[in-house]
Amino acid sequence: GFNARRDLEAIGLSYLQRAIANRKPVTDRRALEAAANEAQRMALQLGDLYLESIRPERAEAVFLRIIEKEPRLGMIPPPVEAYAMIQIAVALDRIRGRREEALVWLSKLVERKELVGSHWHGLGMFRLALFTFNQKQDSHLAIPLYQEMLRLYPEHEVAELATAYLCLCAIRA
Repeated sequence: GFNARRDLEAIGLSYLQRAIANRKPVTDRRALEAAANEAQRMALQLGDLYLESIRPERAEAVFLRIIEKEPRLGMIPPPVEAYAMIQIAVALDRIRGRREEALVWLSKLVERKELVGSHWHGLGMFRLALFTFNQKQDSHLAIPLYQEMLRLYPEHEVAELATAYLCLCAIRA
């Protein structure tokens, strides 16, 4: 009796209602602070609302507007673009048949030299390791990614989690 479309919409609305009731921000404040104008902040929040309400296709479309530098958004700062790339990867990871594309977006982010040393670069490296393991189920592929992330970002807010996942991968290897 599960109606995928109707039931997923209800679940998504439930998540959104819970976030509102708990006054939980859906967009990372660092991304909002990096935005150059209100149009960029609105785009970030809209994309994240779509992610929160389980609408990954719509979230992808909104974040692609940032990546493609839609003229109405003005000059896109690198941290905003990096955040959009991470969120596109999250959206794609939630779309059946498109999960592999998430790895492509995260790899593009990690390769961006101007982002090295930033919060978003560290988070992108973490997500690349996490998504690689989740999709490939191969510890030997994920371990060097976690190790590199931890080498570059030992104080990152996800470093402890990366260490735990690295240990779990090492146990599996």
